[in-house]
Amino acid sequence: GYAVQQPYYVDLTVLDIYTSTSSSPTFTSSVNPFSSDVAPSQSINNLYAKIKNQGTLISRPFSIIACWYNPQNPSMRAYFGQSQPIPKNCFKIVRVSYGLAPGETRVINLGNWDVQGKIVQVKVDYYNEIPENNENNNEMIKNFGGGDVSPITCIDPDGLNYSVKSTCMDSLGGHTDYCSSDTENVLVEYYCPISGQPMCTPTQYVCSSPNICIDGKCSELGVLKSDLIITNIERKSYGTIEGTKITMMNNGTAPVSGPRSFFTKVTYYLGTEKWEQEYQIQNLGYVPGATFILEVKDKDIKGKAVDISAFVDSKDDVDELNENNNGLSVWLSPYSCEGWNNIYEIALEDFGLRAPKYENVYVLKTEMVYGSTVLSSEEALFTVEEKEPTHKACQNNKCVRISGAGSDQCETNSDCAGGGSCNENWLYGQWSNCVGGKRRRLCYDANHCNTTYSKPSNCLYYVDGYYQTESCCVPNWQCDEWSVCYKLQGELVQSMTCRDINECEPENSSYTQYRDCCIENWDCKWTACMNGMQQKICEDINYCGTEFTKPVTEIRECEKQGIAWWVWLIIILVLIIVVLAILIGTGRLPWFKKKPKTEEAKKYPQLQDYIKKASERGMTKEQVRTKLIESGWPEDIVNKNLK
Repeated sequence: GYAVQQPYYVDLTVLDIYTSTSSSPTFTSSVNPFSSDVAPSQSINNLYAKIKNQGTLISRPFSIIACWYNPQNPSMRAYFGQSQPIPKNCFKIVRVSYGLAPGETRVINLGNWDVQGKIVQVKVDYYNEIPENNENNNEMIKNFGGGDVSPITCIDPDGLNYSVKSTCMDSLGGHTDYCSSDTENVLVEYYCPISGQPMCTPTQYVCSSPNICIDGKCSELGVLKSDLIITNIERKSYGTIEGTKITMMNNGTAPVSGPRSFFTKVTYYLGTEKWEQEYQIQNLGYVPGATFILEVKDKDIKGKAVDISAFVDSKDDVDELNENNNGLSVWLSPYSCEGWNNIYEIALEDFGLRAPKYENVYVLKTEMVYGSTVLSSEEALFTVEEKEPTHKACQNNKCVRISGAGSDQCETNSDCAGGGSCNENWLYGQWSNCVGGKRRRLCYDANHCNTTYSKPSNCLYYVDGYYQTESCCVPNWQCDEWSVCYKLQGELVQSMTCRDINECEPENSSYTQYRDCCIENWDCKWTACMNGMQQKICEDINYCGTEFTKPVTEIRECEKQGIAWWVWLIIILVLIIVVLAILIGTGRLPWFKKKPKTEEAKKYPQLQDYIKKASERGMTKEQVRTKLIESGWPEDIVNKNLK
């Protein structure tokens, strides 16, 4: 196995498209090119798009495009992504000069347009300049109604076809099929469950073998393919310079095949400086799961904060399972604020800053400099818009002044006994993590009244919205040992009490947990005698985890014991047996001496002497017998003496 660092990424999306009526619009060069058919008496709207970076990395500059959209002609979507000045039926391209920070939301003014009775489509990152974690959530389609346009009903171009990726359309906009990131090989397919129903409905479908879920559809696995991705970008020292180490991996199901080499493009952004280079990577047939490294040594980033983007297979030389996951962008800081204890905040008004004179999107850049070294550099975007006209209207049974042109609806609170035209409904988002003893959550008006009359007083504006901030505490739980056994509701139990020593929530700063009583059963043994000492070791064979009845630990002096008496007895008996065996074998014991073979041997000593000498000369018994018989010895006597 291998460990892969969670990558940083950008994820731009369109949260909302809306208008704000102006009684005296200013027609500029950005006026609708199709506005010649708009009568002067018609209302003109300021069109806005709310853009958010849902990723974990600050984005680079990007472009936004707005078009008229015809729901009966979905092919209009094909205009997006083409690098041309302005596609047909599209009326505005806005260049955002600076990126969005992670989690940052910005409202972009798209100019003055008559959108009544039309459908507007807005796409962020129109030129596809930024590698993103999700390339399928960059656009939104919104119907602004009107008598000449019927409400959008559910339109599913693929008709619940799991092998085709499409965008289901309804009154909320477009819903594109995608592969689930939570469950492997599961397709989330949007479809129209009933003909004419106004809403698209998602369903989950498990792609059956040999199909796999790729790019919003179930595709037949067929010939196995590679899938090149970038898993990590980090700093690395090379002598006196600091370069970049880029780790790539084959995330596919087959080795990398095809060309002998492919290319990886690396782009650096250092402030206003941009540096870009393509590097040739030798194709060694990397197997699935294999990683390979590109080391960039010709760009020194030592001591610099830099935004780096890398794109493997930049010339599309390798046929891959997924052609949309080749890029990774990271922001590398030469310093870290981790562990700092002197972080402080300061209000912008304390710097004497004033709002710029003209409408636009501006960047506020702050740098911390020591000598000639930039310790940190941060950028934040803000939008300057002309002050909108206001009028009086009823809100929560009160006569208040709200933004937007129009005639006054009331003068005093008594005119609002029946309630206002828009009732604010302020809700809270989820709390953030506790950082530096602080946490915050978003405050928002679910009814989008664009007023703050009933906004909770603890919700203050910060960067891109209203937030409630409060002190927070990180619990530090410490638990006692298990108690002795006792009866609780007729059962023998043990208890353990845990306490938060930081007392983050005083009313819930402790709790008690219980378990069935565990009876200790200690088994004790003395260790071997070592250096004149031995210790008694006890083990609870029931593994209760408590020591209420554990015997006292004992250590005592000891002496090595001599050899036992029965060992000596065995040794003596063995020695006696060995000695007897030797004496018997040598014939030294008189009662074990050999007797003559027969009584005849005693009668004929001369005969025995001859037989002995003949045998020593090498004669056989038959030869001796023959000689003796020939010499006149009786045959029976010869035979007896030869036995």
